[in-house]
Amino acid sequence: MLTPLRGVRAKNLSVWIGSREVVKELDFEMEPGTLWLVSGDCGTGKTTLARVVVGLAPELYRGYRVSGVVEVFGYRPADALRRGLVAYVPQDISLATLTTSAAEELFIYGLHHRVPELRRLVGDLMFREIRKLSAGERFRVLTGLSLLLNKKLVVVDEPSGYLDPETLGEVLEVLRDYAVKSGSVVVVLDHKLGYYASKVDGMIDLGSKTRCSNSRLTTEASRGVLLEARNLGFRYSNTKVFDGLDLRVDSGMVVAVVGSNGSGKTTLLRVLLGLLKPSSGIVRRHYRRAFYVPQLSSYWMNGDVVSALKALGCDPSVIGLVGVSNTSSTALSLGEIRRLSVYAGIYGTSDLVVVDEVSLGLDDTSIECVSGAFNEARRAGKSVVFSTHDARVARFLGPDIVVKLS
Repeated sequence: MLTPLRGVRAKNLSVWIGSREVVKELDFEMEPGTLWLVSGDCGTGKTTLARVVVGLAPELYRGYRVSGVVEVFGYRPADALRRGLVAYVPQDISLATLTTSAAEELFIYGLHHRVPELRRLVGDLMFREIRKLSAGERFRVLTGLSLLLNKKLVVVDEPSGYLDPETLGEVLEVLRDYAVKSGSVVVVLDHKLGYYASKVDGMIDLGSKTRCSNSRLTTEASRGVLLEARNLGFRYSNTKVFDGLDLRVDSGMVVAVVGSNGSGKTTLLRVLLGLLKPSSGIVRRHYRRAFYVPQLSSYWMNGDVVSALKALGCDPSVIGLVGVSNTSSTALSLGEIRRLSVYAGIYGTSDLVVVDEVSLGLDDTSIECVSGAFNEARRAGKSVVFSTHDARVARFLGPDIVVKLS
């Protein structure tokens, strides 16, 4: 048994979700005042480990079982959570509920006196309506709020999926400063080791797992122009998001929309698909069917994966292509669900596949798999439009056209 000392510790920790052993015989000791990284490919158990440590796993998983010992500042995880010692910024930010604005959230917690601190962390984002923030801006606000609640353990899941490299560097400095000054433990989960090389005090590597392959599409999409936008503009109230944008997407074309957090990438994709009405200009849609993979792509897959794929008119054999062995969505990581969503679009019946923040939750091997799927779409005459805040990812995927937003 571990003694009830300070810090976050585990001994012989193993975790099962159903019959799948997600975490195996893990030992670690995270001392107060330190910043840690948990790394690993999609599906290696990063998020599951986080949910165990913060005390949420029993509430979120069916068939959950754990062995070994975990302590959070001397308490069992569920007890630490009940005592208010823990803050968790999830990878799926739809799980984190907020009021109208971050400033209002502070007032609800009785922390109105800390408004100046939050403004130093996130600027004027704290006053804007949450629903009008981009996913990256919202993730940044959630992280900032978590540091003002005086928690002893703060866990941040996959920040590189939402934050551009410059913003991520700033957030890491803030997290380290918080850990040192408060004597807390801060844990970041991420697969992009390069961002963290000299910035963390310790690392847990859960290893590599990703495998996937590509198969030739047997049917070809319609040929010609699938999408046209002329002099396209969009505004939120009096704030211009983009203006004067022209775009033509032909069959067999891959288009990248690149920009930093809050530059309007998601808004543009939604305008192109007809989910938002442009403030100016026109969009002509010539495709028969489009498949949209939003940043939180688990919306269509609740329960049995095979049934969800069939409902989309997609051959369930893509499960094998993606390398996913489980057919229950509760046993899949967000990265595995994202990868499966992209494959469902490519190998389904749509002419146009639109992917928002293509690298969200995906390790480097997964990005290579997605690149192969995009090339197969090209061959079959399908078109792909994707967004990303990571210029490196955009270059690797080799788009025919790059739309840059600022």
